[in-house]
Amino acid sequence: MGTFTVDRLHGKQVGVQVPHPGVGPSEPDDELTFHTYYQWVPFVLFAQSLLFYAPHWLWKQWEGGLFKTVIQDLSVRDYLGRELKPYFSRDERYRALSSYLQNHMDQHKRWFYRFFFCEALNLGVVLSTLYFTDWFLDGEFLTYGTSVIQVAGMDPENRTDPMAFVFPRMAKCTFRSFGSSGTIQVRDVMCLIATNIINEKIYLFLWVWLVTLTALTGAWVVYRLLVMVFPCLRVAVLKVTGFIE
Repeated sequence: MGTFTVDRLHGKQVGVQVPHPGVGPSEPDDELTFHTYYQWVPFVLFAQSLLFYAPHWLWKQWEGGLFKTVIQDLSVRDYLGRELKPYFSRDERYRALSSYLQNHMDQHKRWFYRFFFCEALNLGVVLSTLYFTDWFLDGEFLTYGTSVIQVAGMDPENRTDPMAFVFPRMAKCTFRSFGSSGTIQVRDVMCLIATNIINEKIYLFLWVWLVTLTALTGAWVVYRLLVMVFPCLRVAVLKVTGFIE
């Protein structure tokens, strides 16, 4: 819990002014950043993975296999590993599906609303993950990727690496122990945080992945809303997909 860096010492020349970024003698009025969150990274990532799976699990509980039954033999995935010829002659199955949808037009509204809710929940999960991770990393995650990209082409010897600021590999540690006579002895040492060598790459990938997911999922939810609001767009989509002519 006593692992920290000195904010004032970031940006100093490593090997000349400081031994490592943010590591060096601190003054009483210096602002310190304590890096205790690195211990919880595996648990947080595991909890977030369960959160991402939740919309899928919820949809499967509500859907009960109906979707698979309706589009059976109409997905190319059903033919992977076997003959694809029936897939390319599926017009009869399309007509049967169109007839089914016309005859049961008003019986699947609740099914659709639940489907849209799960799609919107996907967006909610991505956004909540972005902002929770930003809070978890002391407000450094939202700009983490852009900061890394900005310094990627700079000289490593003369740049402040944002990955070293958020996930320092070396930090200052304060140890307090009892001496031989019972007096508390304070030792100021440097500590190696080996796990941050991996953590900095994991969160750089997560930043790119989450930003991409946010854009794609947000665009998809907007598209779904437009399809719901404008009947002419629904007709155009059905024509493009070949359900109607």
